[in-house]
Amino acid sequence: MKRVICALSVAVLLSTVCFAEDKIDLKLRLKAGETYNMKMVQVQDIGQTINGQQMNMKQTQEMVIGMECKSVDANGNMDIIMVYKSMKMAMDGPMGHMEFDSNKPPVGPN
Repeated sequence: MKRVICALSVAVLLSTVCFAEDKIDLKLRLKAGETYNMKMVQVQDIGQTINGQQMNMKQTQEMVIGMECKSVDANGNMDIIMVYKSMKMAMDGPMGHMEFDSNKPPVGPN
C-alpha cells in the first residue's frame, strides 16, 4: 500500500511539473563580494573483463572548490575566481588499496 501511495504521489508531482504553464527560472545567483564552497563527490564501481579475467574496482573522488564572486553585471553575468581547495581519491582494485588526500602530507620517502 505504501508503494502505491508513493507511486501516485510521484505521478501527481510529475504531472503538475510537466503541465505547468509558468516557466521556472533556475539560475546561479551569487552575490558580489561573497565566497562560496562547492563539494563534488564521484563514486564509481567499475567492472571489466580483460583476457577472460574479471577485474573489479571501486573509486571515490572528492573535490572542494572555493568560489569568490568578484562582480555581477545587470544581466547576471558573474566574474568568479575559482580555486581548488582540496582533492581526495581512494581506489580499491586488483592491485590493492590506494589513497590520496591533499590535506594530508605524504608519509614515507618521496
